[in-house]
Amino acid sequence: MNAILATPLRVERAAVRPAARSLSLVRTGIGRAATLPRTDGPVLIAGVGGGLAPQVRPGDLVVAGTVTADGHRVELPSAPLLARALRHLGLTVHYGHIGTTDRIATGDRRKRLASTGALAVDLESATLAAATSGPVAVVRSIVDTEDHALWALGTVGRGVRALRALRVAVPAFEWWAAAIGRREILRGVSRGADLVLVVGSDSRHLVDVSRWDGARAHLVEDVTGVDLRWLAGARRIGVVADASVPPEPVEEVIHALSGLDPTTPTTEVS
Repeated sequence: MNAILATPLRVERAAVRPAARSLSLVRTGIGRAATLPRTDGPVLIAGVGGGLAPQVRPGDLVVAGTVTADGHRVELPSAPLLARALRHLGLTVHYGHIGTTDRIATGDRRKRLASTGALAVDLESATLAAATSGPVAVVRSIVDTEDHALWALGTVGRGVRALRALRVAVPAFEWWAAAIGRREILRGVSRGADLVLVVGSDSRHLVDVSRWDGARAHLVEDVTGVDLRWLAGARRIGVVADASVPPEPVEEVIHALSGLDPTTPTTEVS
């Protein structure tokens, strides 16, 4: 089943269409009227949005780790993996929270949303993400910010820049889709793994051990070092680290991998 690349607006769909090869393009509509076709496959929601944090500028991308609307929160665990892939394409990428609101945020409404720690705001993402049953990701390309209002001079140019960034991002969207799959995560060294992620600079010797056991192995400092392209076709992934490595980076890698299929089991391997 092909992954769905869902865009609210026709102009967003037109921007990504020339670069999309393996993705099924769907236009959702905007705001509360936005809908997705029924699917249990992966869905990537992409479009333009407003920047809330001062470091987020027009033309930047924001990858959502969480999206919220009306007090409802959806967590998107695979976001760090997608953010890394987008940075690999030379894009400026921020990773964090996106708020969804029922109308364009200006003035005090924008300030209230910014005070929640949200990096960006849109009209659909949380609603659409909550309606999916499979893996989901959200990316917004920024058009307006506090310093560059939506209705101000220059909006057309910023819009073109934002749409261009979405088009450039499509290969990373396809890497994300290719990495989706049912798999088992093995916490610990395992000869049964076909891919091993070795976490922490102190764990370098485990790369050699894993390769001797016949697995592809990569050393990563933390979750930001995991390349989505390594995961395509991998059905059993070992996540290992030296005893000196704290548990947090290992847990973050496992959590991100789980976002590529919510049914992914984790097996303890001694």
